[in-house]
Amino acid sequence: MAAHPPWNIRKVRGGRTSSSDAHAPGSPSHPSGRTKPPRTAWARGGRSAESARGCKFKCTFCSTRFLGSWRGVSAGNFVDRLERLQPYLKRTRYKVFSIIDDLYTLDIQRVADVTRELKRRGMKIQATLDARATDVIRGEVCEALAPITNDMLIGAECGYDEGLKKIAKGCRTKVLERAAAMLQEVGLSHKCVCSFVIGFPFETREDCLRTIEFASKLLVKYNVRVYLQWYNTIPGSAIWEELAGKGLVSIGLFHAPTVDFPSHGVLENGARPESPQQSDVAGLVGLRRGKSRAAGAAPRGRE
Repeated sequence: MAAHPPWNIRKVRGGRTSSSDAHAPGSPSHPSGRTKPPRTAWARGGRSAESARGCKFKCTFCSTRFLGSWRGVSAGNFVDRLERLQPYLKRTRYKVFSIIDDLYTLDIQRVADVTRELKRRGMKIQATLDARATDVIRGEVCEALAPITNDMLIGAECGYDEGLKKIAKGCRTKVLERAAAMLQEVGLSHKCVCSFVIGFPFETREDCLRTIEFASKLLVKYNVRVYLQWYNTIPGSAIWEELAGKGLVSIGLFHAPTVDFPSHGVLENGARPESPQQSDVAGLVGLRRGKSRAAGAAPRGRE
């Protein structure tokens, strides 16, 4: 993730930036003589902090670099970072840390150690973070996350085991459900978003419905929130490389002037991306709106 721009870089018309503003607030030549950042420079939702890089898993739809490799700093090192940033939280809108790791929870011992170290130093924080269901069900992870979590994202992806296997998720639906149940027990389920994807190249309409039904079950039974989104073919992912090898996609698709995101939609028969205008989830799956709480739709004939 790109670092925040220097304080003397300002936005100009057209989205361009200029770093040559010698009289920007905070610069040595500014008439006010201020050396501290202007308040507006920190008027964002929260503060970002990083504790690890990479991900040891290799989901086929993911374009995260350094898949198969995860490197995390020690609990003490990470809490040091949070402690240095904490004074600036008061200048943000939501006063929440955003832990920007691809996966925060992989080292379950470190998760517990971070929370213990925060308590030892008398630091009370709230953070948004990415977790994995296979980690949440281990050890004391749920209990350690409970005091510090403002929002949590778990990539659930598919609502049926065959699909999870095809995308190399390394997880099964029973694990996803157990994680949701454990989060509910510690009072975190309402802060957890389970993210689901429909429209993988191998999926049929029936497969999509299975995911929607499973997502609905987690929402209703365990009070988790649900993101339901249409599959996008992302350059750098294993699925992209497979399709590119067959000549079905290319990076040139992203230069089409009339298409915002050319792979936004289903790959019919594992072939071509649909246009954004045809990517309405309810319409493509053949659903009616306004029935299911999770998807905003319900299968025809099942109302």
